[in-house]
Amino acid sequence: MRDNAYFHGPNFTELAVAVLLQNTELIAMATPPLKRLAAKCGETVNLSVLSGEDLQAVALWDGLVAAPTSEVDSRKPLYCTASGKALLAFLLRTRQVLILENTFFEILTPNTIDNTATLKSDLAMVQACGLAMDNEEIIEGTSYVAVPILEEWR
Repeated sequence: MRDNAYFHGPNFTELAVAVLLQNTELIAMATPPLKRLAAKCGETVNLSVLSGEDLQAVALWDGLVAAPTSEVDSRKPLYCTASGKALLAFLLRTRQVLILENTFFEILTPNTIDNTATLKSDLAMVQACGLAMDNEEIIEGTSYVAVPILEEWR
């Protein structure tokens, strides 16, 4: 497909299909337990992946009340979301450092993390306990909890 000065050739198409299939397989495997979790706790549950240096929701299961920010394909910053911190904490060190060096800390609420040192402290806690939290960091009045999927899922 032609788009101004760029041409999307067969390598681009192959990569796009591979990414789509990978997320489709992950969603298929995650759906039964995450659907049960949403029903059991009554809260919205989402499955997110790292997309560049952002968090991207790829699937969503509503609980009794839908969360105010829950949309499939939405992109959020890593530094102020529970899922983002869960992913960031367990990245390879070189990738994590690169992302931290390029992070712009936009203040979204009074609780939003605004510096690398505080984020690194949060990430150390996530690594220690395997659980990430967002306490009104992205939206006032909402708190989120996230855990990373650490095992190979294929």
